[in-house]
Amino acid sequence: PAVATERLFEHLAESYFAALPPELTALLEITAVPRFFNRALAAELHPDIDTALTAIRSRNLFLEELPDRPGWYAYHDLIRAYLLEQAQQDLAPVYGRTVDWFKRRNELEQAIEHALEGGLFVEAALLMEEVEDRILADEGRLWTFRRWLYQLPQAMWAEHVPMVCAIAGSLHNGDQHAESWNILRKMRALVKSDDLAVRRVAREEAHCYFNEGRFAQACESIEALLPGALAEELPQLLRLFGKSLNGLGRLREAAAVYRQAIAAALAVDDERTAMYLRHNLAANALIPLGRYVEARQLLDEIGPWFRQTTFLTGAHLLAWCDLHFAMGDWPALAGATDKLEDLLAGLDELFDENRLYGYWARAAVSCAQGQWQAAQDALDAAFALQVDDDLATLSLARVQAWLLRRQGQGNETRHYADTMLARLHSWPDYRAAVGLERDLAAGVEEDSLHPATCQLIPLRLRGHLVRLRALLALRCYRHGNKRWRRHVHAALAALDQPGYRLLLTSRDPELAAAFWPLLLAEGIAPARAGSALLAIGQSAPLLALLEHPQARARAEAAALLARLGDEAAIPALTAALERESDSGAQTALGAALEQLETQAPPLLAVRLMGDFSLARGGEPVADAVWPRPVVKKLFQYFALHQGEKLPRDRIVEDLWPNDDPASAAATFRKVHSWLRGVLEPYLRPKAPSRYFDVEGDVYTFDPHGRVTVDVTHFQRIVSSALAQAEQYDVPPLADDLLAMLEQWQPLLPAVPYEDWLIESREHLQNLYVEGCLYVANAAFVRGTLREAMRWAQRALDAAPWLEEAYQILMRCHARLGERTLALRVYASAQAALREELGVEVSPLTEWLVARLQDGLDI
Repeated sequence: PAVATERLFEHLAESYFAALPPELTALLEITAVPRFFNRALAAELHPDIDTALTAIRSRNLFLEELPDRPGWYAYHDLIRAYLLEQAQQDLAPVYGRTVDWFKRRNELEQAIEHALEGGLFVEAALLMEEVEDRILADEGRLWTFRRWLYQLPQAMWAEHVPMVCAIAGSLHNGDQHAESWNILRKMRALVKSDDLAVRRVAREEAHCYFNEGRFAQACESIEALLPGALAEELPQLLRLFGKSLNGLGRLREAAAVYRQAIAAALAVDDERTAMYLRHNLAANALIPLGRYVEARQLLDEIGPWFRQTTFLTGAHLLAWCDLHFAMGDWPALAGATDKLEDLLAGLDELFDENRLYGYWARAAVSCAQGQWQAAQDALDAAFALQVDDDLATLSLARVQAWLLRRQGQGNETRHYADTMLARLHSWPDYRAAVGLERDLAAGVEEDSLHPATCQLIPLRLRGHLVRLRALLALRCYRHGNKRWRRHVHAALAALDQPGYRLLLTSRDPELAAAFWPLLLAEGIAPARAGSALLAIGQSAPLLALLEHPQARARAEAAALLARLGDEAAIPALTAALERESDSGAQTALGAALEQLETQAPPLLAVRLMGDFSLARGGEPVADAVWPRPVVKKLFQYFALHQGEKLPRDRIVEDLWPNDDPASAAATFRKVHSWLRGVLEPYLRPKAPSRYFDVEGDVYTFDPHGRVTVDVTHFQRIVSSALAQAEQYDVPPLADDLLAMLEQWQPLLPAVPYEDWLIESREHLQNLYVEGCLYVANAAFVRGTLREAMRWAQRALDAAPWLEEAYQILMRCHARLGERTLALRVYASAQAALREELGVEVSPLTEWLVARLQDGLDI
């Protein structure tokens, strides 16, 4: 290509430009200086530009108008290069005027490009300093700035140390480590006799050490810089020192350094840096140290300032997520995560790190809520980003290990944690958290801790230490080590600290389910243990205590099971009562059974319209639970007569009309007993039913309003709307009415013809038709004619003989200018009424069609 270009230049010189007048050649050289120009810029470079441009264009001298910028012109790159290379005049002044023109228009990047091209390096460097923050930080255009830097003579770098260091730092942040260090080494050689410049280079080197995870070298570099630090540079220097101490796990020292840095920033009126430092103090030191209340107060204080921009708001929300996660405050974590995700969704461009921590928060929330697949999906998405950052990886690893442990995958948790800890060696506090998850998954059988977990003690991570103490108490108790009591009391004392209330309940329910029963059984803080067990809401640890050798423990477990209200415990309590020999425990067990069997039963939700379904306490009752089809039929019968007092003779006659009365009554008793077992599977056989009131031979289903039946709901909504229709000139269209009618399905369509269903089916069908007609009329009055037609047609689909619906259709078509369609509706009405009822249409319908035929409005 170079040879071809040289030959092209020779050809142009010999055959074309050599024949031009010298003054025109000079003009071409001048206008070739700017990469592109308009009339205003050209006038800055030549006194008689109009004549000059006319001459250039008349000779077709390779000048083209830019297609995307009308009024702007440029030479082909090869032509421009030739003109500049062969120029017979000094073009430096022309470059100077071009640079000045772009500066006046605030097009500084073009000014820099032309200054560098024209050898105006001093001017270029000054302009580069002026745009440094915008180009590097705001726009992220590192490679443009890098190119500019290398166009400057390296000797000039020493005159612009902050700018060159900033470029080196940006290159390092962009994973160009080798190039960054190469620039910094050159800078050291250039400025070795300038102490201030050397300090600036050293500060950038410390940043690079930190970015590479070489925290000890970063700390060493910073400590060497601190004694002579200027007041203006001290806040940022201390901030980097604090973050480097974080990486080494020296959190208490980091907290002290952050406080120093805040004071240093305020001393020079740098409120912006002080705010960042307060955030660092809360997020990087106070939260991992377990000083939750102090962290919360600090985050509250800086909240208004951090809400100024989207980026700051995101960082602040992430700190709140971390705090709520550490404390086990799952509702607060869910709220903060929702806000964070909403914020990220509104951004046009996201960095992978932003996405990663958004996924981290969602995974933590989902794991806390027991949504295992959602948590794993979020973690998979985060790991797929492949962010090369040990801190980010350890943050995700902690949640991944926790998720595996919560699912009962102990071996998988240990293997995963061992793998990650063998690979990642920085950030000791995060490693310790992963190690703790590993050892919690290992359970009480192991008697040793992972080395990473052991670091919790010297690091003094108090929040994690509470759970470690609980684990050690369980392990020592299991292995007969008397130190278990010391660990128990240490954990209890720690839980008294502000912000620690949830650490051994919602934060770790699996650990809590093992720890608190131990205390209950041993008589240590039984009231506190009972409250904690109620808070985690699990019956299993209490059921295990029903077999404890101490009667006191059995009695307390029974009392707590009653307070927990889990009726599924009734069979275990019944078995425990049968084998119990201690009178006090017998009393407690009997009282627990009585309380559970007399408490309000779970809510039932019954669907009779369409496919039958029953949900008990929000959980669907499977078909396999029904022992016979007749049991389901009896329940459907009762649900259809919810709240009614039904004599047994009526029930028997309705359901077994062809059976002998005595035989039918016996069948009913057996089927009703089976139904009771379906509805109340845990009650003892002789316990009173909670869904039925039986007085002699009269049965009432749902006397206490614990059952919702779709039929009852449908009847109430539609009947209420129809009853109030006369009160309004414009009938209201309530959302619940429309929803009921939209969702309409016939009553138990899968059940074959049954006498006891006929009346109810007809009543519901008629109510549905009346509801559709009501809505059609209401829509017609409002002028929403297409909607009125839709509802009128629904009424006709169910009742083809409904003349009022035909009349609405005729009126709607007429008002829409569809008279032909209106007449067709009339014909359909005639045919339907003759076929269905054997009658003719009413005089009103005849009057409507007559007006239609006469071209009159209806």
